[in-house]
Amino acid sequence: HGPRAASASARVRGTVAPGAVADLLLDPPAAAYRIKGTVAVETARGSRGYVVHVVGRQVHVDALRPAPDHSELVAIGIGLDADAARLRLQDALAPATGPDREGLQRLDRLRRISR
Repeated sequence: HGPRAASASARVRGTVAPGAVADLLLDPPAAAYRIKGTVAVETARGSRGYVVHVVGRQVHVDALRPAPDHSELVAIGIGLDADAARLRLQDALAPATGPDREGLQRLDRLRRISR
């Protein structure tokens, strides 16, 4: 039998900081080959939802309507340190403290280039 994949997940209610999500997508936890999830972020016009995927180094972000009332992420990988990955996912799901224009622009840029 070969090595087994490990996984880690995190879930929070409410909106999260989009810049922290973009940071995770662009720099996943060590050994994470796959990340997937849904996130709700705060904007000046209310919450906005996204579906996010990372496979290898390929990032895909798409709009999700309506925005969910929670955000959740899962990381999967062979040799993944589940505890360390869970901490990274939790950091990426930091609660929003209000609209983050720069972070939202980064997440929207990832959405545009992943089409």
